[in-house]
Amino acid sequence: MKSKLVLRSFVIFIAGLSLFFAAGYLDGSRSYGAGAATELIPVSDPGIYWSPYNWYDGDSYRMAVPNGAYMKVAFEGATLGIGVDKDNLGAIPPFSVVVQAYIDGGADPIRKDLSSANGGQLMFTRNLEDGPHTAVIYLSRTDVHIAAHDPDGSSRWNFGAHNALRVTGVVVDEGAGLSPPGDTAPAPAEQKLVLYGDSITEGYGVDEGAEHSWAGVLSRMLGFEYGQIGYGNASWNSFALGQVPPIWMADGTGFWDNYFAGASRMDGGQYLDGTPIAVFNNMGVNDTLAESGADIMRSNITAWIAAQRAATAETTGIYMVVPFKDTGSGDLVTSYKAGFDGGCTDYIAANPSDTKVYLLDLGNISCRISNAAYDSLHPAKEASAQLAGLIYDALTPLAPASVSASAADGPDEIVLAWTAAAPDDNEITHLNDGYIVQYKYSADSDWITYDVVGNGAGDAFSVSIPGLAGGLLYDFRVTTASTGLVDVAPYAEARGVPASDPDFTSEWSAGGDSHTRGSAAGLEYAVRKDIRLLAGVEVDGVPLASPGQYAAYAAGDAGDAGAPGDAGDAGAAEMIIAIGPSYLEALSAGKYTLAVSFSDGLSATGTFRVYANGLTAFLATNIIAVCVASALIACVVIFLALRRHKRFQTKARRPGPLRAQG
Repeated sequence: MKSKLVLRSFVIFIAGLSLFFAAGYLDGSRSYGAGAATELIPVSDPGIYWSPYNWYDGDSYRMAVPNGAYMKVAFEGATLGIGVDKDNLGAIPPFSVVVQAYIDGGADPIRKDLSSANGGQLMFTRNLEDGPHTAVIYLSRTDVHIAAHDPDGSSRWNFGAHNALRVTGVVVDEGAGLSPPGDTAPAPAEQKLVLYGDSITEGYGVDEGAEHSWAGVLSRMLGFEYGQIGYGNASWNSFALGQVPPIWMADGTGFWDNYFAGASRMDGGQYLDGTPIAVFNNMGVNDTLAESGADIMRSNITAWIAAQRAATAETTGIYMVVPFKDTGSGDLVTSYKAGFDGGCTDYIAANPSDTKVYLLDLGNISCRISNAAYDSLHPAKEASAQLAGLIYDALTPLAPASVSASAADGPDEIVLAWTAAAPDDNEITHLNDGYIVQYKYSADSDWITYDVVGNGAGDAFSVSIPGLAGGLLYDFRVTTASTGLVDVAPYAEARGVPASDPDFTSEWSAGGDSHTRGSAAGLEYAVRKDIRLLAGVEVDGVPLASPGQYAAYAAGDAGDAGAPGDAGDAGAAEMIIAIGPSYLEALSAGKYTLAVSFSDGLSATGTFRVYANGLTAFLATNIIAVCVASALIACVVIFLALRRHKRFQTKARRPGPLRAQG
């Protein structure tokens, strides 16, 4: 009886154990926390966002070697952790791999290292309040100085990258699951950056974590997702700690295009994680320190830029950041700066159509950042943030200076001139993609883009804008074009009036011939100005009244010189000033000055003449014809008068009748 009880208990135990295994509590996919069961969400779940260009996809795991790699999740419940696989560590001590979780946007992370992992899970917390949460989890540090545990010195690159973080999933409360990015947390940014460098980029010396290196801080300032790829001791020419190769190698085994040995970051020559909007490079310090050859560095830089352009789009910006000088206490790159600059300028000279390669030089920054360095070389957290701020400033375009608009020698044309903005108070030259030239008639609201002017060899620029309407007031705007990373468009404006000759034009002539603009009973002038700016009309200084004495209407519209007329197309660049016949008939004979004033402060003048009959006003240009006609009429009148006088005299001399005399 007793043996049957023992056997029955054993069967029940085995059955329960099987159920636990089937449910995932023994293989790590589910577990019991503080009174709550958890589950492991696999790495393939779309609710996990992996920082681009960092994570090698091993199907059942993701692995990151460079510090600063991150993952984002949105989840429900009280629990958060990650599944980890420590088998890749080999002889590397687990405590050398540090991971930090920032929950719900908090500034103070939960810090763990892999020595805290238990049962394949590294738990951050089981005590969150119920409800939705977000988290960003960083690979904050791996110990790059691990020679004592790495006899062959290849722990960062060969044999599956021992000194790395291998993630198998995200641990949350059972049944909670993950929300797709953007549902309960801000969606990941659409654009991505990739930033290459050495230990300064990796964040070595930033005790608070690699996420606080200049690369991470700058990327978050810009608002982009990013891949931070830096290795201690990395260079253009030599292998680094852990057998990390140079960034570029002709056979495609450099660290820019591989996660680690034999694991390419590329697919068909393109980035597996999509095309970045920009690529940054900040390397060269170790070449200087090792004196590995400035000429070799120069040629490798040129080749690397060409490889980047082939792997990205023509619109991707490639920013070559001159290695920082005096981040601690030494002049790091003076002897190699010519090699770095030359590698960039050589590529630019050979590829003039590629306008998206930039040389960004912060100069000597020792006077502009705090002396907060981890050692004599590596910036600490505060200094790293300041470096990121200086780069952000350099990426922010400034408005052009000294914009002027002057009339050209000929009519209807403006010469617009400006100069590039001077370096700011930090002595930083701000990058841009040239200048956008626009203009508009001053009374309008819509700008017309005339041209995009690229950066030239100097700082002075000018462009001629023909085809304008002389005598009109125009606004001109020159906008500095951003390189595409900082969404600002600073501009400067100027005003100008193209020359016109004459101020007034007229097509009216007496007699209603083919040049008539209206009836011969009135006088019309075409004024090259928008009717909306008309302020007043005067004749010899005396204001005219409308309606009655004059009317104004847009060119092309029918108008009555004795009525206000229809404004019609108020945006027309020409108006008609019509002098009414009743006003002209009341004028004495003589020459008159017509003045038209505008609300923008400009004015125009013209002349007309009224003759004795008072019925028709003739333009001054018709004086000769009028004089000839008047002379002919006078001759006829004189001839008739003389003939009549002669007849009278002849009649007076005729003798009278004879009379008788007595």
